[in-house]
Amino acid sequence: LEIQKTPHYDAFIIGLNTDRALLYERINLRVELMSQAGLEEEARELYEKSKGLDIQSISGIGYKEWIPYFEGEQSREAIISTIQQNSRRYAKRQLTWFRNRLPQIRWVNLLENPKEKEELLEELTAFVEEG
Repeated sequence: LEIQKTPHYDAFIIGLNTDRALLYERINLRVELMSQAGLEEEARELYEKSKGLDIQSISGIGYKEWIPYFEGEQSREAIISTIQQNSRRYAKRQLTWFRNRLPQIRWVNLLENPKEKEELLEELTAFVEEG
């Protein structure tokens, strides 16, 4: 199967990028906040409803990791850590996918380079004016 790298449409695609350490820190925090907001309870409900069934919803990141906890095999802290690790890996795979499949993406890191905003705006304006 050949992957088409040429887009079907003439589009100006902007990719938001950041330092990997900052991205991972934010992912870790997000998982902590999700946990505080009831992720465990939501996962437990799915787990109870899906016992013996092949349900895709329990296989997603943030849900499947809870199964060893519910079955008494791992600690809550280990589960949170695993969800964080799996979320970081998924983010890395997403970035790789976008870079490989859409090489025309204009990547920007506005946290490290705030002045890049003006440059990006000029490029976008030129793109729109060219029609």
